[in-house]
Amino acid sequence: MKSLQEVICSLDSFFSYSDYPDSIIDTLVRTDMKAFLRFNEDYFRKTSGLMIQNSLHISSICCAAFPSNDLISHIEKVTNALLLVKHPMDWNEFSEGFIPISEKFLNKLKDRKISLYCAHSAHDNHLSCSPSVGLAQVFNGDILEIMSDEQDRVFGCIVEIQNPLRFEDLRLFLSQTFGLISFQEYFVHDRVHRIAVVAGGGDNPQWLNLAIGKNCDTYLTGILYFRGSQYAKENNPIFIRNLKASSLNALGISHYFSEQRGSILLANLLARVVKLPTKYLPEMGKAKLIQCNWQLHI
Repeated sequence: MKSLQEVICSLDSFFSYSDYPDSIIDTLVRTDMKAFLRFNEDYFRKTSGLMIQNSLHISSICCAAFPSNDLISHIEKVTNALLLVKHPMDWNEFSEGFIPISEKFLNKLKDRKISLYCAHSAHDNHLSCSPSVGLAQVFNGDILEIMSDEQDRVFGCIVEIQNPLRFEDLRLFLSQTFGLISFQEYFVHDRVHRIAVVAGGGDNPQWLNLAIGKNCDTYLTGILYFRGSQYAKENNPIFIRNLKASSLNALGISHYFSEQRGSILLANLLARVVKLPTKYLPEMGKAKLIQCNWQLHI
């Protein structure tokens, strides 16, 4: 067991969060009207780090993509732990997108003396466990380039497959890998060789344009089509229009599944960095719902 302060200092140093200002804080405040009352003031200033302190000592670390009620069955089995999530909110793939952490979940954290830590952009930018890198690694290809925005924040990478695939073969491979029955997809041609991999909500017109400029033939992300928030209503139509004007295939495998492997990589890495028992917590209810219902042909 270690002191919470010692663990937090190690994580803050590992993520170097001060280098990555994060607009997800604006989303959190718009989504959760009680955010400033529920979470540490320091978290809003730093845009990453400890959100809730429920214990002075930590015996283990759990990693997950979202702070969802799906995790309650896991955290009921631990105490004096730290839950490290990528997002400061839960995510509903099929309606409004980001939703506030439930009171039930927060009460369970308090009961089990589990503190909450969030690293969003800082996780994206740590290349040893970046969700986009984790997703790209399923192909066993060469990661040619890391893609970043004008503020040098990583949003994806380019992977080149040694033996080009047919689009249908790519779909089959991803279906077998993630258990998905269907996808959000846009089909143009039948040769997949150079893939822009953008984990999470990759329906960003600027990111798509960068992938086009890098001579990619396929765009793999979590979400191609989404209109559940005001931002999405304004920007997703532009993304779809640009996608249709391009020569890229595109596949969306959901926000959750596209970022899942980043949390798995992080859990494996932190076991060595923090030197505490560390494990990844899957969100099984969310996963099963996506596997059965995720689809859209653009």
